[in-house]
Amino acid sequence: MSAELSVTLIHGMPGRLRLRLSEAPRDVQSFLAAVTAHEGLGDVRYTPVTRSILIRYQTGHLTTEEILLRSAMACSFDHDHVPVTILPDPEKEVMTDVAMLAGLWLLVAALARWSALVGPNSLLEKSAGVGVALAVLQHGWREVREKNMIHPELLTLGYLFAAFVRTRPLRGAAVAWAASFGRHLLQDSAPGVEVRPVAASDGANAPRAYQITPVQPRQRQTPLLAATQAALRSMGLVLEDGGGKSLLEELRNVALAHDRVLEGLGGMHRSGIPLVFR
Repeated sequence: MSAELSVTLIHGMPGRLRLRLSEAPRDVQSFLAAVTAHEGLGDVRYTPVTRSILIRYQTGHLTTEEILLRSAMACSFDHDHVPVTILPDPEKEVMTDVAMLAGLWLLVAALARWSALVGPNSLLEKSAGVGVALAVLQHGWREVREKNMIHPELLTLGYLFAAFVRTRPLRGAAVAWAASFGRHLLQDSAPGVEVRPVAASDGANAPRAYQITPVQPRQRQTPLLAATQAALRSMGLVLEDGGGKSLLEELRNVALAHDRVLEGLGGMHRSGIPLVFR
């Protein structure tokens, strides 16, 4: 078993979730029974090869956050009550060096144009446009491989092509780069949440509490992106991802709605599962 266990939300839509476990359950049947012991949960399938769980549920009875919390607790039970991290997104590389270098070359072209060192539609501007096009194509291909979808950001290539036809490659490249990568540069990934079992009181038969704390996302960043985001963060320009309540707040609401004990999991301990938030 690895030193760190995690439950990752791979894909989610109303009534259907796909989760991935960092380690296979020791007892698959007991693990699935702990996850499904709630009214409104339908078909739950575990795939050993990918360690993924496909869960179908009734949206009127359950929320995504509750299923994530239930799965993390079941995983902790299955591995002798060790801490489990809930990750709202798979670990991924948000921006490659190709995208960052294309942005820097675009900035060089813009400064050269502003200082009148080069004229409109120069070779420098055209090369910056080509670099941005390659970066957008690479980004789009990664989206297809990771999510099996074509992101609308690829439509910026049409605008960039039109800008080349109109001999305005610099403007087209700037719009294409900002539309494709601007949000990744200015926005942090959503933090995860760690579910850690702690002793509620002394004694072998004492109920066990679960401390829930936020953790930083496991996100692969190139040195260039990390340095750029650090500079922007120092100026207060980098925003927290999500645009709404954090995962920690949502899990707190789940616990309060269930009187601090999740239905179907209370039987695993004599006094249920009180949740302690930090």
